[in-house]
Amino acid sequence: MARESKKTPEPPKKKPQFAWALLHETKTNQPATSPLPAGRPPRLSPARKSTVHLTSGDEEAIHLWQNVFSEVLGKKVSLGETFGLLARICQERAAMLDLSLNDYHGPDRLVDLIQKLVGESDE
Repeated sequence: MARESKKTPEPPKKKPQFAWALLHETKTNQPATSPLPAGRPPRLSPARKSTVHLTSGDEEAIHLWQNVFSEVLGKKVSLGETFGLLARICQERAAMLDLSLNDYHGPDRLVDLIQKLVGESDE
């Protein structure tokens, strides 16, 4: 009779936790403790005003992501929040690839950097 080997099941891979995303969701989903005064709602976090110039294609892509984030969070997401979330996502992806942004020594061409970030690399 053959002896059965007992394999211990591998524990499921733990998904990385992104503190900034959890904080954003928590602040967004907090129930109001008291009625808010009329007017513009308070900001979720301190922010600075910035101006950007976008091509129509860039603007379309930003609005698509804005709609996705609004759907996921169940509330209207501002353009500033959309830019912030996309910037954080890129920053996390770079960290996963051990790509230092403070002391950059990565690809010299934009197309090569994009390929590395999206996972299409010859390496």
